[in-house]
Amino acid sequence: MLGVRLRVSSVGYSSLNPRLVEMHQRIADQHAEVFDGIRLSLTPYTIGWTGADPATSRAQFVRDFAHALATYRSAFDQLGHGPATAAVEMRFAPLLGLADLTDTVIDGRHVLACGPHLLVSLDEHDGELPLTEVERLDERTQPVFSTEGRRYLHLVGDQLDAESATVRAVLGGHLDVPYRARAVRMFRFSNADGDYYAADPDFHSDGTFTALHLYPATENRKRSGYTDATRHVLNALLAYKAARGLGRRDRFPHATYSDVDAVLTQLDTIAAGLGDGVDRCAGAHLSESVIPLLRSYPKPCTSPGIRPRRSSPGTSPSIPGRSSTKAGRWACSGAWSPSTASR
Repeated sequence: MLGVRLRVSSVGYSSLNPRLVEMHQRIADQHAEVFDGIRLSLTPYTIGWTGADPATSRAQFVRDFAHALATYRSAFDQLGHGPATAAVEMRFAPLLGLADLTDTVIDGRHVLACGPHLLVSLDEHDGELPLTEVERLDERTQPVFSTEGRRYLHLVGDQLDAESATVRAVLGGHLDVPYRARAVRMFRFSNADGDYYAADPDFHSDGTFTALHLYPATENRKRSGYTDATRHVLNALLAYKAARGLGRRDRFPHATYSDVDAVLTQLDTIAAGLGDGVDRCAGAHLSESVIPLLRSYPKPCTSPGIRPRRSSPGTSPSIPGRSSTKAGRWACSGAWSPSTASR
């Protein structure tokens, strides 16, 4: 009567509960026209995934999710697949490390070290970074910072430390332990808990995301530590598309389940490489937390009742979701388009 349309977000429901099943089927069949958008979240925080209730299991969680997809499939098709209309969003647990934070100056270079992360300024300065604020959002709704940040070398290695000899070896290019290195822009921000550092806190020009945040202990922040906000799934999807001549937002209409398997294999390789003396914590996080959740998604998409569309005879559709670390849109429709909104 009022012409109101609704946007709905859900982590799913139990397909073993007859009343819930009946309710959702009635909504999908009789009230689909009132939806402005539907988002189903695939998240590791549900009871079904965590197993917090002995009566639940991951296998049943996947069956429940498949049931929800099948129930609302017609509504998804009616709305059109996309992050603002109808999508599955994947949310991955963050990688948080509690460790002492070293903040010092060695041979005129500012040095930060926490866990496996070692950052050395490429220019000599006293270590006092200017406070950066977000001035506005640009036309892509990305933050515009009040400073340009300063150039640092970011090294990752489980055997790294912040000793003078290590820093000199870094600057001389003759480290003899496993590590990875890249140049970053370092910023100092502040929140209600106090100051903190951020390396490459925004998306790169190619759409990838590799931010690292370092948190000193303060009066309100009792422990120091870091969050590695690297979005491995998004980065892997973008790399896979780029290797096939596709841009970050280009559709991938001929993607098949073999492409999905290839991306998952690529992530397995990344996890193994990190675990081989570079960053065992990140490797374990990727292989034990991120990849299992990601691998659970193709199963609902191939379940009876969903019947994915095929791009051409004899092929299977792609099956990414809109990853929140998070990297694409729900694609039992056969489109593969990573979203920069992934977390």
